[in-house]
Amino acid sequence: MRTTRLPNTTTIRHPLLGLLAAMAVAAALGGCKSLHINENVASVTRGFKPHMQQVLDNLALFTEDPGAWPSHVLVYRGAFETRGEWTLDLGIPTKLGYSNYGMTRWELSNLDDPYDLRRVRLLYQWQVGHITFDKLEQCWNEIRDRPILDGAGKPILGADGRPTFLALPLPVTRDTKRDWTTRELFAALGSMSGSSGTPAVPGTTTIWVTDTDAATQFSLAILTAMPNTRVKARWGDATMMTP
Repeated sequence: MRTTRLPNTTTIRHPLLGLLAAMAVAAALGGCKSLHINENVASVTRGFKPHMQQVLDNLALFTEDPGAWPSHVLVYRGAFETRGEWTLDLGIPTKLGYSNYGMTRWELSNLDDPYDLRRVRLLYQWQVGHITFDKLEQCWNEIRDRPILDGAGKPILGADGRPTFLALPLPVTRDTKRDWTTRELFAALGSMSGSSGTPAVPGTTTIWVTDTDAATQFSLAILTAMPNTRVKARWGDATMMTP
């Protein structure tokens, strides 16, 4: 959960009588346009990276170390509100003040389901060429956490009285394009990029996107590979039946 509050206060000092100040307040409340802090939402919104950027950063990490583990954060609920407030002090000198507050609230969920982690990791390892498609398919089908359901939505039990589980359908094919990243800056100047650490710091691996459509397709495949995490993020206390 992340909450941000930004105050923006303006104070006007006026040497005239309190009556004039009160009239000014009335005029301001009736016709003046308040500050629109929501026009600068980007400066106060969530601090985590969009999904595509997280995918690229993870790819850079796996390019450097195929044995790494992925890290993802999903946002599933949020709110933004602003509130303006006028204040008046009829002392000498008279003070007329206006404050505008902006607040954001975001609820996040980490990729922590063991089945999702294994699937997502396999996709990254395949994307960087660490494993073949055959190996990806074999290991993927060994991850069985999807119960077979009947028409009423209840798990179908096997001969041993336990639910039968299947693997999630593989979201990529043998023909899915993989060569859509490069480590050569000038080969994709101005395109999206991902880094395994802080850019321009020694030891950091950076990749650039050469095919946006392919990058989008792989980004969606990563989301598909984490159904348990997405369900928990959407419903909060939702749980998946697992073996």
